[in-house]
Amino acid sequence: MDARRMKTWNVRVMLVLAVAFLSAVIAESANAVVLRFMVRMNGAQENPPVAPAGTGVGRIVIDTVTGTVTGSVRFTGLSTPSVAGHFHIGAAGVNGPVIIPLQGGVGVTAGTMRVTAGSRFNVAQRRALRRNGLYLNIHSTANPGGEIRGQIIFRRGVPVAALNQAPAVKIVSDDSNPARPEG
Repeated sequence: MDARRMKTWNVRVMLVLAVAFLSAVIAESANAVVLRFMVRMNGAQENPPVAPAGTGVGRIVIDTVTGTVTGSVRFTGLSTPSVAGHFHIGAAGVNGPVIIPLQGGVGVTAGTMRVTAGSRFNVAQRRALRRNGLYLNIHSTANPGGEIRGQIIFRRGVPVAALNQAPAVKIVSDDSNPARPEG
């Protein structure tokens, strides 16, 4: 093969590879599954339960392809000022380690905390989400272990594949009532 034909062949191969790569990127983003959760928080969900009348509502959005987490938590009625807010890994009634901190809303009994910019759940954390093994927690000076908590409840019917790969559907989950039986 002469130099001119070799150069033409190399250009064609590079074009085919570029088109294949772009097609894969476009297909992946078009198939992203975005999960939306509304998480109700109160002292009764704490372990051990906390009596104050504080409540909160988290609105969380998770991209299952990238693991990106966005959203915020609004809370009110804490017995003493807030000191921190976090996502934790742990089943209902089980305390677990912090995995993502929340920012803002510290030093008040009512306010808003936001998911830290650039936050992501790794694959193990997304699997824990599927098993209802993640929760939100706001800590106060009187209750440093947590004053209000809300388990993130994953609705049945969301395919397991949605947590590890991108199916061609958009699924929205927004029922986080821990008292409601699944099914």
